[in-house]
Amino acid sequence: MNPRANAFRTYFFALGLAFRMIAAGHLLEGIKLLVAPVGYWRFLPAAYTFQEFLRQASPRVLDVGSPKLLSLLLASKNGTEVHATDLNDEKIFSRWKRNADAIGLQNYHVEYQDGRRLSYPDSSFDLIYSISVIEHIPENGDVAALTEFRRVLKPNGTLVIEVPYRRKYEEIFLPYDSKVHLSTNHNFMNATTMLTNSHNVWQA
Repeated sequence: MNPRANAFRTYFFALGLAFRMIAAGHLLEGIKLLVAPVGYWRFLPAAYTFQEFLRQASPRVLDVGSPKLLSLLLASKNGTEVHATDLNDEKIFSRWKRNADAIGLQNYHVEYQDGRRLSYPDSSFDLIYSISVIEHIPENGDVAALTEFRRVLKPNGTLVIEVPYRRKYEEIFLPYDSKVHLSTNHNFMNATTMLTNSHNVWQA
């Protein structure tokens, strides 16, 4: 399927979810999704990930720190088991798990996980994706995370990584953590690494 069509599937899923949340009595959440269903900068990463998802019959999916709307879309397809994780964002419980429960997605699981030290056994997932995440991990955390992704990916599984694009390699350090909170701890500063390829799909 055309990636552009997949992008709009994510958009229309968000609109449909908004109305379902309103019908379930979650008015504020529904309005949020109606006003800003999908950021335009998320269209292509979501589309490419969804395309890889469709290549497999019923993949077991791991989302590492990505925007969570896509994980709900994947969980809504064929009862696919989806594990949506974040390092420390409580909204995976207060917002996204609540959304999943409201529309009856019992196959949607949320957990705190550190991408550098995942708690899952080897070869646990058919599809792993991480959108705009690893460039924010300080020091050699990006390498550690990729090593962990490879460990928990099943043979012949697929890994989708999205990072910012810039023709010239550059590292920019900002005094904020991943939630844009001011940080004085240099170990947790937001390190944005601009690489030369923005969408990477890798198969084991």
